[in-house]
Amino acid sequence: MKIGAMNFTALKPITSTLNSANSAFGGSLAAKTKGGDMIGEFSDVLKKAVNDLNALEDDSSRKVNSLVTGRLENVHDIMISMEKSKIGLNMAIEVRNKLIEGYKEVMRMQI
Repeated sequence: MKIGAMNFTALKPITSTLNSANSAFGGSLAAKTKGGDMIGEFSDVLKKAVNDLNALEDDSSRKVNSLVTGRLENVHDIMISMEKSKIGLNMAIEVRNKLIEGYKEVMRMQI
């Protein structure tokens, strides 16, 4: 049995969003803080990530609906779409958990 290479191009928007978030917080952090636009950049990155996740969820729902109504017969595409959506949601949950954990750690610091 031959297994083909995995294609992660559908998760590219999420990874590019995370890469841009990483570059936004790395490097010249002090220069960006002086400008006051770091909060705007973070909120833009967060909005883009949520919109990308929502697009994955919508695509998955649309394909499932087309299967139920009989317009789409390729079950493989539907399962791949559902797994992409699931992986994106799990990644968003883990990022949220890490952000909350970091916030709690900062709140526990003594001044």
